[in-house]
Amino acid sequence: MDNPQPIDTYSYALDLLEQAVATRGPDYVYEIVDVNLGCVYFQDGVPRCLIGVVLQLAGYSDKFLSNLPQTKPILSLVEMGFLPSISVKCAGLLRVAQAIQDQHQSWGGALSAAYHAILVEFGYA
Repeated sequence: MDNPQPIDTYSYALDLLEQAVATRGPDYVYEIVDVNLGCVYFQDGVPRCLIGVVLQLAGYSDKFLSNLPQTKPILSLVEMGFLPSISVKCAGLLRVAQAIQDQHQSWGGALSAAYHAILVEFGYA
């Protein structure tokens, strides 16, 4: 049974994004393994995308990750009830990073976009 840490604050979501980026470096660009699937969270026994790594760092098991609908955006998965320990606001922030990654930009760029989204949210940009 999974017992993930709730992702319910922006600071924790950003911390997880930073940790995930550090696993492969800020210049890493996610490469799609199977063009028929597109971007996936988990494949061949490892988290593939930035958010897959974030979910693993938060405590989701490989088995749980492999059973997620792989091509749905993180915000959709939260809204559909697949990830109840993630708040909608944090899923929205993670979706910002996910969208940048899905445009074939670097994980560092995805992290920067998430920080920028926070600045906009709080009126600093």
